Amino acid sequence: MVVKFPTNETDAEKVPLELAVDTLVRPRVGELMPPIVLIGEPSSDLPWPYLGYAAARGIQGQTIGGATIRPAAGLPGTIGSFLEGLHMIGEDESHAVGIGDRTVSYELPSISGAAKEATTAIAGDAVSRFLDEPPPVPHVRRVLCHTDLKGEHLFVDETCSRLTAVIDWADAEVSDPAIDLAGIVGWLGPAVAREVGGSASAASRVSASISASADPQLTDRAIWLARAGMLAYWNLVVAGEVDAPYPVIASPLRAAFGA
Repeated sequence: MVVKFPTNETDAEKVPLELAVDTLVRPRVGELMPPIVLIGEPSSDLPWPYLGYAAARGIQGQTIGGATIRPAAGLPGTIGSFLEGLHMIGEDESHAVGIGDRTVSYELPSISGAAKEATTAIAGDAVSRFLDEPPPVPHVRRVLCHTDLKGEHLFVDETCSRLTAVIDWADAEVSDPAIDLAGIVGWLGPAVAREVGGSASAASRVSASISASADPQLTDRAIWLARAGMLAYWNLVVAGEVDAPYPVIASPLRAAFGA
């Protein structure tokens, strides 16, 4: 079991939302969402409620040190199926249990010359090409999203061919589904993300949900979001506003730009 103890009021306010997310998501994704096995009440020693989860099964997709698994055939399909199940949950259903919204911006990030130089040293000329291209057109689709899908929150089996668990749902919100696929871009790169997006689109057609023709630019938006997010973050790091270990931020930058 893994127990999450809030350390402030903001974290404590997420506890009832995590319970609401669990109620909505578990029927759609099943065992991929580790169950809540403990709901702790506040006490004199612990002033806020807390939750305990069954430990995630499998191997962590990316360690805190930046080490990433090598995906095997089959993994993109299982990730796509997971996202399809999650993204079937619409905004009305989510809002009804108190889950909020997150707005996704498609405005090109402004980065300093030093940040551009630092990221170009890792990702090459792809950084300049990205900054010269127009941003994608936003889409009207709004669904429940995890919003923080990165390698350390995804677990796979020992063959790296199947998703086994998705953890840390505290930031789940209604948003553009591209935000979740962007997490895959920063973890395993654009090529794998396109496989994941293709798998989700195929499942959508079967389930009579949103089809590929209804949102043909989903993966393109996800790739753009991943790259823009990494450049904006690096800009803060280079400016000294954020302290982040180099391996942790270099790995997703390389992945996002396919370097």
